[in-house]
Amino acid sequence: MLDLATSRYYWPRMRQDIVSHVRICQTCQLYKGQSQNTRLYTPLPIPERPWDEVSMDFVSGFPTAARGIDSVFVVVDRFSKMAHFIPCRKTSDAAHLNFSSAYHPQSDGQTEVVNRSLGNLLRCLAGEQPKQWDLALAQAEFAYNSTVNRSTNKSPFEIVYGFPIPHYLDRHSLPSFERTSFDATTWIENLKNLHEIIHNKLQVTSEKYKASADDHRRDLSFSEGDLVLEAVGKVILTHFLKGAGMHVDMPKQYLPLLGQPIALYSFYIFSELCEVKEIIVVCDPFYKDVFQDTCEKFLVDVKFALPGKERQDSVFSGLQEVDESSQLVCIHDSARPLVSPEDVKKVLKDGWLNGAAVLGVPVKATIKEANDNLFVVKTLDRKTLWEIQTPQVMKPDLLRAGFEFVNREDVEVTDDVSIVEHLKHPVYITEGSYTNIKVTTPDDLLLAERIINMKET
Repeated sequence: MLDLATSRYYWPRMRQDIVSHVRICQTCQLYKGQSQNTRLYTPLPIPERPWDEVSMDFVSGFPTAARGIDSVFVVVDRFSKMAHFIPCRKTSDAAHLNFSSAYHPQSDGQTEVVNRSLGNLLRCLAGEQPKQWDLALAQAEFAYNSTVNRSTNKSPFEIVYGFPIPHYLDRHSLPSFERTSFDATTWIENLKNLHEIIHNKLQVTSEKYKASADDHRRDLSFSEGDLVLEAVGKVILTHFLKGAGMHVDMPKQYLPLLGQPIALYSFYIFSELCEVKEIIVVCDPFYKDVFQDTCEKFLVDVKFALPGKERQDSVFSGLQEVDESSQLVCIHDSARPLVSPEDVKKVLKDGWLNGAAVLGVPVKATIKEANDNLFVVKTLDRKTLWEIQTPQVMKPDLLRAGFEFVNREDVEVTDDVSIVEHLKHPVYITEGSYTNIKVTTPDDLLLAERIINMKET
């Protein structure tokens, strides 16, 4: 949206005005979105020209439109990033279906990115008339293909056709004289040069992404007969009621963070971990669509539970959805969108080894204890103090026993591992990251944006 506007208009504080508008736009807040492995990342070869290689996928789960359409067949050119959105029905006529490999986004990652953009566009264009979303499909395709791509710094239209396509925002009057095209040979030469530039840019982008991805990977290989321990974990994502610190009329977890609801950041992280088999989202039913729209893109089961009055009530509600086969329960506050996959894997491992573990960071500030009159009683030794974060990981049986105790004794706790602490069970602290902040105020939201932007650059 910003690139589209700045290419055609200018006014003072233009960027700030557009960002401010998107922040308070109800449609944008509700619908718009921005997603330890073994082996190193393996990128696909870069194509030489447009439409040499394509990726394809189906997006389903849309409301059935008047014409009986309920799905979209998405075809993406891997070179130009141009996409075609073809309306279709979910019923398959094929005798055999071939699927891409699980947890290998390099096999179809380009289409996954486009799918998310398509969902955002259709929800915005057809938000008031959801059963007429198919009528907005052509407009969504035009909007996507006319948007500048981050990898190429050009729109798909410009890469394929050699020049920017006139947009509906362009209101120039037609010239009175007859316009002739420039020499065809020159046009073809310019197009070849453009394709060579795009190929080189894609090559550089792919190498940068591989280097970044491999920073957090180990080149492990397994042989036949090797024993591998698989931790089957269930994640409870907690969503609490409206936060007074944000001064808004909606739960803070659904406020946009760089265009994506805060809650979806951690949801995507857990969805992509092979250690996680199921996510239980504790939320108001009104916000279920935020997660259901993305469920089909991951190989993780998603359940929903109703929130309670207090934090421990919400966790207890989510625990009721955890079956007996689960080996670990991982509880995470969705107001912490910046937890890293590496920290999640560490605390899962420590929880498995110790029965209970929690992410935390050493306290940096000086902490003083005060009396009721706000006079200092003593200065605490910060060498032994830790700021506790989430996720917090426990064995399910241990957590159930802890809930039996605190419910029987009518004990109120402020975090999840406190429940098992009442059983005198030791809780291991896994050192996390200071960037795993909890977003509770507008200042926290700005800080989270800065952290994300710094990571991307």
